[in-house]
Amino acid sequence: MAVESEVITEGSVDRVLNGQQYNRGVRLHKLLYEALKRLAWKGFLDWFQKNQAAEQQSLIEDSGVLFVGLTQSTNQENLDSVLHNPRLALLFDLFQQYLSFLRSDGGPLAQFWMSYIDMVETLLHLIGSSREGNWLLHLYAIRAVLPWCFAYETQFTMPK
Repeated sequence: MAVESEVITEGSVDRVLNGQQYNRGVRLHKLLYEALKRLAWKGFLDWFQKNQAAEQQSLIEDSGVLFVGLTQSTNQENLDSVLHNPRLALLFDLFQQYLSFLRSDGGPLAQFWMSYIDMVETLLHLIGSSREGNWLLHLYAIRAVLPWCFAYETQFTMPK
């Protein structure tokens, strides 16, 4: 998949998977993460239309109007008004509920990909904490990665 999408060349796939080409590997994970989140959003829109009350159906259109307004006038005041909008917060809460549904009741394949999304988010937190020097975020990310190490029986080895 990575070769066909021209994210990684055929000759470097094994080195990326072995951790020898770190930057390309992180790039691959970021792109796959974004693709999976977009698929989840698309599924959320269908789920939302089927499962939400009629009075909440305008929530997505209202949020779209907020973002269009933000693109037309990008300043701190508009950004703050969008980020603190209660209808947008409600939409994000509903999206988080949908992601929780996928993690628990979405079936084995959805659970697998949601665990992948969670692991990539942890990787991004680790990278961000190192770049920012944010010790609390680093501790949070380490705490988040430990269960995955035991779940997948990961054995850490020092490179030669």
